[in-house]
Amino acid sequence: MIFKRYLLKFTVFFIALFSFLILCEIGIRNLYPKYDPSGRIKFEYNKDFNIRIGKKNYSGRQIKNTGDYDTSVTFNKYGFRDDKDVTQINPQDLLVVGDSYSLGWGVENDKRYSDQLQKLINKPVYNISISNNLEGYKGLIGYAESNGAKIENVILGFCMENDLLDYGNLGQRKIKDYSATNKISYTAIKNYLSNFALFNLFTAYIHSNTSLRNFAVKSGLIIDNLGGIAKNEINDQTLRSSVAIIKELNNKYNLLLIIIASRGLWAGENKVVENKVHINFTGLLRENKIDFIDLRKSFEAGGSPLNYHFENDGHWNENGHYLSAKEIYDYLKLNCVKSGAKHCLN
Repeated sequence: MIFKRYLLKFTVFFIALFSFLILCEIGIRNLYPKYDPSGRIKFEYNKDFNIRIGKKNYSGRQIKNTGDYDTSVTFNKYGFRDDKDVTQINPQDLLVVGDSYSLGWGVENDKRYSDQLQKLINKPVYNISISNNLEGYKGLIGYAESNGAKIENVILGFCMENDLLDYGNLGQRKIKDYSATNKISYTAIKNYLSNFALFNLFTAYIHSNTSLRNFAVKSGLIIDNLGGIAKNEINDQTLRSSVAIIKELNNKYNLLLIIIASRGLWAGENKVVENKVHINFTGLLRENKIDFIDLRKSFEAGGSPLNYHFENDGHWNENGHYLSAKEIYDYLKLNCVKSGAKHCLN
């Protein structure tokens, strides 16, 4: 009898709590639409080219609960974040491909380095970037070409934190499965909870409160931005495997590689290794006669390279994108005066 009474009370309490949470969720989505996960950036998988692309004909927002950014994102009918139709590209035009840096994670379209470069050179710069890896970038170009794009000039944004891999050991893993897991982990739980507006509002409040945020970081509930930097290892096979794919693209297209330096060069306990990896990688590029722009020097010139990144997110802010665009522009302008230069503004 006592058990039934407590069971009834628990059931009533659970139903009331569940109903309250549902009402809160509905209310937050209507009153504070920026926390509504249904409007967040979405991707889909293209099995023909084993690539991740944006959700076709999608418009939404990209929001960081820390307050670093709240930007609009639109994907066109091909799943690219570009208001231009890549099938209309001309042989003299430029095409940018790369990961989330080149996609413009956290910044508006016109603030990305591709769009700012377009303004500087006054000619179309197409952007088909989506978070992938070197094999994925090949797939993105192939996907664009399958839709009729005639691509000759490629600017490849290479991220030293994510793109250095032993591609010979990747096998046939699907791009969409790279982050998938059947294990219950903190990250998996957090990703699931991010589908609720109530959770997004709650985490935004924690990030806005210094005391709560510091407590969450110390307790491990929040991973500090610089604490989540991917660490490279000194591995010759990884370097040569990555350069081999870059060389393959270089042989097929008029390629200019943009080296997006790892934040590990300037923060964390892996600085010595990251520096060695960076030097070895650029050395291999020279050895294989691959044209590249190493953004490390320009980022370090001002003395505070991390200032070109968001405070609570590893991606470039608007200043980082502008500096990158300016470096590419200066490189292209310089090469115009060189005899037989591959990369020229003309």
